[in-house]
Amino acid sequence: MILPVIDGSGVAPSATTETEATLQLVGRPASPSSTPQAIPNPAQYCNSNEGYFFAMSDLPVKRSLVTVRAHATGPNTTASYAWGTTETTQVEAAANIAAGGALAKVGFTGVQTVSAGINFEIGHFRPAHFQAEFDFRTWDLWCENHITLEKRLSGKYEWRPYRFTGGNDIIPGGGNQGVCPDPDTTTSISSATWVARDSTWTRYGRVDFGTVKLDSRTTNGSNWKLTVPPVKTASICGLDDVPIYSSYVMEEY
Repeated sequence: MILPVIDGSGVAPSATTETEATLQLVGRPASPSSTPQAIPNPAQYCNSNEGYFFAMSDLPVKRSLVTVRAHATGPNTTASYAWGTTETTQVEAAANIAAGGALAKVGFTGVQTVSAGINFEIGHFRPAHFQAEFDFRTWDLWCENHITLEKRLSGKYEWRPYRFTGGNDIIPGGGNQGVCPDPDTTTSISSATWVARDSTWTRYGRVDFGTVKLDSRTTNGSNWKLTVPPVKTASICGLDDVPIYSSYVMEEY
């Protein structure tokens, strides 16, 4: 559910509001098993005789590319990654609650539930980050008097990922390509191998909001998978585990 813009009167229709009980509509679970999060204790920014709600601002949109997967090929493999938006990618939100009004991270948020996606493909000798483009918008924290129902801006807000635009890019990745860090995470393949692990991993998203850089994470499933086809027998490894369970896979050569 996308929250509409508040009109100039400062009155937000009830359909635009969020409370701690309804925050799952935009969803910010810090981990797969946790409850949604927002600005910690938002009531502290309102008076004791006020409640609070969030509503989307009409301020300009910030557009940024977010890394959704990273991979490195070598002389004997290529790779493709099928990525989709539906319940698979989350990006951290940021709020102006740090010292001096600076931005701070306030947990992960889902982007949207409309199905869309990208098919990334890379050839030989490509260390790459697969990136999807998102629009970010601000959600203002409003205070509302319990008796008069008068509403006012608290001065606090969150940047949240709003929607996937369809834009995408593949950028060069860093690291020691071709050198696996641990023999125990290396395996040999002679046929195309694909990874569609139903678990969540975190990858640095490089979403620059000045004082903070927001992370992204993707849950892989049968419709969002990394495929590594070898032209002949090849060795592949995971950075932190065997390839099936790793957040970063590369060819050893």
